[in-house]
Amino acid sequence: MVTAAHRYGGRGSFRRHYSLESATNLQPVRLSIFVALLWLVVLAGFCSLFFRLLWCHSTRLSYVWTSTAVMCYVPSVCDKYHKMKTQARSEDQQKALDAARVLAEFANLEAESVDRFKAEHRDFVPQAWWNYRPTLPYAPFAQSPQMQWQINQKLLRDAWSFEFDMALGSYVHLLTSVFDPSEPEPPLFGRRYRPAFVAGLDIGDQFQDELPYYLAVKWLGSQGWRAKQCMCGRRFIAENSNAQFCSSGLQGKDRNCFWEYRKQYKRTNWEENKASTNERRRREYQLKKKRSRRAKGKTIRQK
Repeated sequence: MVTAAHRYGGRGSFRRHYSLESATNLQPVRLSIFVALLWLVVLAGFCSLFFRLLWCHSTRLSYVWTSTAVMCYVPSVCDKYHKMKTQARSEDQQKALDAARVLAEFANLEAESVDRFKAEHRDFVPQAWWNYRPTLPYAPFAQSPQMQWQINQKLLRDAWSFEFDMALGSYVHLLTSVFDPSEPEPPLFGRRYRPAFVAGLDIGDQFQDELPYYLAVKWLGSQGWRAKQCMCGRRFIAENSNAQFCSSGLQGKDRNCFWEYRKQYKRTNWEENKASTNERRRREYQLKKKRSRRAKGKTIRQK
């Protein structure tokens, strides 16, 4: 019987022939793999360069295009993606967010902290507005027991509790209760009847968009879900819809509102489930003790 080994001159020559034939057949495969890997490297380098040019820098609110990406902007395609924003739109968004945070601070403001707030945020509202006290609508010559900022703050807190989902009249009251009483002629300070809400020429010549107060109120009209109230009672601007706690609250790293809520939750959960938890731990301890005794007895018998 003639085998393949005999045909090629013995077993050794057959192995040499088979090795040469296999190597010859593998050369095209190796070349194809090498070319494919080379193409992958070139493609990865091209993609890296492309994304470096068009990379969208992320912020807390959105994504911002680079200058190169703005040059390639195609409105018909790019406007479909609301998360993609130009640098100018991102700056406007951040400006509105900062104004809303100041508005939340104003909603939490107490009477003893008014001077500090006025010094830190001088352009939030007209400075003369802080000293304005309106007259009562049913008694034009009697002054209101509250200052104008307190009247506006109450309206703001009511709007905050409803996440700015309110009737048009309440929204208008928020906007028309902040004005510059020294701007109209004659100034509101010199009038016998001083209204709490103004309209028309009494609003003043200053554009409403220049004041952070107006910007924040109008922005929260479409972003009402951001107006949240923490368990500590403070009003704050939420970064996302699941936020439940303000970032300030109690002072200290481990004493903010979240950790306080977590401690309270663990304490309540322990009081409710103390008996079942202790029973489960006793059973686990007894099983562990029994396994330990068995293992120790097995070790002694083996010795």
